[in-house]
Amino acid sequence: MKVPFVIALVGSTLGFALSAFADEVRGAASSTQDAIPVVSDGTTGHSAIKDHHPKRPKKQPSKTPEEASGKSTPSSVFEDKKDPPASSDTNGSSNAANSPTEPRLTFQYWNYYAPYLNGNSNWAENGIGRILIPFQVDGIQQIFHIIPPVVTDPNSIRGPRTGLGDIQLYNFSLTKFALPESQVLTVGAGPLLAVPTANSPNFGPDNSVQGGAGGVIEARLNWGILGVLATYQHTLSGAGSQALSVQPILYYNFQQGWYFRSDAIMQFNTYSHTNVVPVGFGIGKVVQLEGGYVLNAYVEAQPSVFRSGRGAPDLQIETGIQIQFPTSLTSGWKF
Repeated sequence: MKVPFVIALVGSTLGFALSAFADEVRGAASSTQDAIPVVSDGTTGHSAIKDHHPKRPKKQPSKTPEEASGKSTPSSVFEDKKDPPASSDTNGSSNAANSPTEPRLTFQYWNYYAPYLNGNSNWAENGIGRILIPFQVDGIQQIFHIIPPVVTDPNSIRGPRTGLGDIQLYNFSLTKFALPESQVLTVGAGPLLAVPTANSPNFGPDNSVQGGAGGVIEARLNWGILGVLATYQHTLSGAGSQALSVQPILYYNFQQGWYFRSDAIMQFNTYSHTNVVPVGFGIGKVVQLEGGYVLNAYVEAQPSVFRSGRGAPDLQIETGIQIQFPTSLTSGWKF
């Protein structure tokens, strides 16, 4: 029982410690820049020594009729920030739509159809939802995940074959690091809790709470996203079991919102006694909607390069859809 609590505590502490360290580095850099007054040379971009000699005043341009009358054209710089309208897609918007660390309220649904199973003539179909809730605590970005699964047990002999599994809850405390060419590396970690909502022992440990930790490393690059998301959970009471999931993430952006995707989840589960290592090959499409909403739909084939245990999938077909809400909806969720 001590292991899961230690893992959860270390994960949460790591997330906040990384964020605090990044804030200190940025603060030190800012104070150093303030102590050295420099002026940018507009022609070369290099710093130039400030000239303290007086200069002749430049001739002011003549005012337009609107300026002479006291009226001026409104500047977008001083307008309230609004969500951008729908427009042609860019690498940045595709990355934001696919990132598990994007600070937007996001609803996702994945459907996994497994027509071929290891040592079993049945088929399986699992549905997994995920809600991403962004907020800030003391200036540190948090992404809270809620994952309610609907699972199929192909080995079921008695009771229901499909039903609700245990709801998984975990939170990431995020830290960002700048990479060359305006690219960004995001690191996050935090505690995990699995609530025993399964309506049958076929779909999860009976009346057993599980605890653990989750972590993410993600690089948003000019051409797409590269990273990994992992979770670990262990039974805190009742029959002992543990589950580890590792999700490598690879997205490569094309034109018009299309992208290649590979994010199959490796799973190692001692409760179901199944292990699977799939590799994904798929394609998706990001659509920018009016009002700052973003729609994302995709399909991915996931053949297994390794599987063990009766009922482990030989092949899965993942289809998914997600909707991201405008950033203005959650921009004030700060504590």
